[in-house]
Amino acid sequence: MNNRCFVISPIGAPGTEVREHADEVLKFIVEPAMNEFGITVVRSDRLAEPGKISEQMLREIATDDLCRTHGAQPERVLRAGDRTGDRAARDPST
Repeated sequence: MNNRCFVISPIGAPGTEVREHADEVLKFIVEPAMNEFGITVVRSDRLAEPGKISEQMLREIATDDLCRTHGAQPERVLRAGDRTGDRAARDPST
């Protein structure tokens, strides 16, 4: 167990309402809940390695213990889960 939760949500460009909302949800809801259990929260805009974001996101979805969606289209999450071969573990309704 790597004690990580990958968050899938609309992020938007810095300074937009979408980004402000995404940052607030992450800061005030998701991170406090996960930190209480010693779980590190990761979102695509915080991935530090160079390369394609989509490849990094798929790796996070496949390897992190949890995957939390907020405002994301559930069918996209299921497709990502299908690509990693782990659809049952990536149910966006939980």
